[in-house]
Amino acid sequence: MGARVFRAGGNAIDAGVAAGMALTVIEPHMCTFAGVAPIMVRATQAAEPIVIDGVGSWPAGILPERLAQWFGDDIPIGVQRSVAPGAPGAWLTALRDYGTLPLRDVLEPVIELCLTGVPVSPGLAGFCGFFMDRMRLWPTTMEIFAPGGIPLTTGQLLRQPSLASTFVTLLDAEAAARAEGMSREASIDAARAEFYEGRIAHDMLALLRNFDWPMTAADLAGHRTRGERPVRTHYRGHEIYACGPWSQGPLLPMLLNLLEGYDLSPGTMTEEQYLHVFLEAFKLAGADREAYFGDPHLVDVPIADLLSKEYAALRRSLITETAAPALPPPGNPVRDARAARGAAGPPPLSPGNRPPDTSHVCAMDAQGNMLSALPSDHVFGSPMVPGRGFVISHRGGQFWLDPRHPGRLAPGKRPRITPNPAMVMRGDRPVLAFGSPGEDLQCQAMAQFVNALLDRRLGLQAAVESRRVASHALPSSFFPHAHAAPRAALEIRDEDDVLAALRARGHDVAALPAYSYGTGAIGAVRLTEQGHIEAAADPRRPEASAWAR
Repeated sequence: MGARVFRAGGNAIDAGVAAGMALTVIEPHMCTFAGVAPIMVRATQAAEPIVIDGVGSWPAGILPERLAQWFGDDIPIGVQRSVAPGAPGAWLTALRDYGTLPLRDVLEPVIELCLTGVPVSPGLAGFCGFFMDRMRLWPTTMEIFAPGGIPLTTGQLLRQPSLASTFVTLLDAEAAARAEGMSREASIDAARAEFYEGRIAHDMLALLRNFDWPMTAADLAGHRTRGERPVRTHYRGHEIYACGPWSQGPLLPMLLNLLEGYDLSPGTMTEEQYLHVFLEAFKLAGADREAYFGDPHLVDVPIADLLSKEYAALRRSLITETAAPALPPPGNPVRDARAARGAAGPPPLSPGNRPPDTSHVCAMDAQGNMLSALPSDHVFGSPMVPGRGFVISHRGGQFWLDPRHPGRLAPGKRPRITPNPAMVMRGDRPVLAFGSPGEDLQCQAMAQFVNALLDRRLGLQAAVESRRVASHALPSSFFPHAHAAPRAALEIRDEDDVLAALRARGHDVAALPAYSYGTGAIGAVRLTEQGHIEAAADPRRPEASAWAR
């Protein structure tokens, strides 16, 4: 879909928006049009990317105390987890501000996909079977994904005329605005207003009323798509850009800051040593995620101190040659970032003996435009809006009820979401747009991918395919925020010596089948002989893009 838009003369943002919306047709078990979609965009000649948050807020009139009266210590699955849909505003904002094509040119191929149909993937078929009991409570979902009470199966053709009707409604609004002489940008705004204030909003509110859920027209109309500067760190000669602490995005640069103090090259550090250091560094960065991350409009997040190299040096000194038996306490970045200035580097290591959802789309063009986005919220988390082919974002499931937690639910607050696209630049040169599905495993996969490219000097495809370790040391970002067991898991290929060595260090680590750790999507890049990743010469060519497993 993105390649088709490129051929029509669009840039990377046009193509990325088209591909992202197409994912809601092809992978509804991974993302829905009215879900979340944090997007990072780098425009031609821009010194750094910009982040479009793509996530909505909790309804203004639903206080935590009211929720407790209704449900006790629960946030029930369904419309009771609804926040204002952030994805539509994000896609349309990216297209309006950084694209070149009218919405019609981007959406018409997606509408065609809805009407002609797509084969059901094994993943979607699995979700349809897994969520049958839930769909029996939601007839509007069942009629699409289990017609006649029989879940869709692999290879079956899935047509989605209801979703097509939503896209047609947006195009009608755009066409009416253009007929009145409005600009391309104002016409896209008219389509946005149709979603949040017009007929589509009316249909969403009707569904919510049927379930007695008091999200209001003002909650939808008042949604604002925020554009903001990314967080960043400097790593191995490159700038790594991530989303802000309303997501888990800062975890990526924090983790890389911790790892930066080690020589991770294969000639210096064995794979087992690297994985040990990675798991321990993740525990330290993760403890700070839980202690400090939240919507910065309502939570005081010491982000500059959390990202400081001095703070990372102090935290790194806590890593030893054996596994920490539990999640360490968080640091005090405001105090310790100052106290740690000039701290020594890390001690050397001796040689060692649910189903998740979220998708990723990225695009890059020869002019240096880049887009990286992680659309999410699957269609089985809330009932389908009748006649519209999507569900309302149920990302409220990533709030906390604990009043001490920075991610605690509050009116007008964004949940601290897991999706977090990222980018890499070298000076002012675009290098890489990347991301990964996987809920709490996302930043781990992304950091290991960066390490594979910049530290272990693997080629792009080899870096994508290299095996990964997954830590479950943190509480789940999804309510009720349980811990998983075992605490870590490692993909196993042909050998098991690394697994045994990690266990000997005290890691509670299980074996996973090869290529089962989740996925990632990587933009068009090349690796130079000097170890720097640079933009490919012509990213519009199909062979210039690489997709993870």
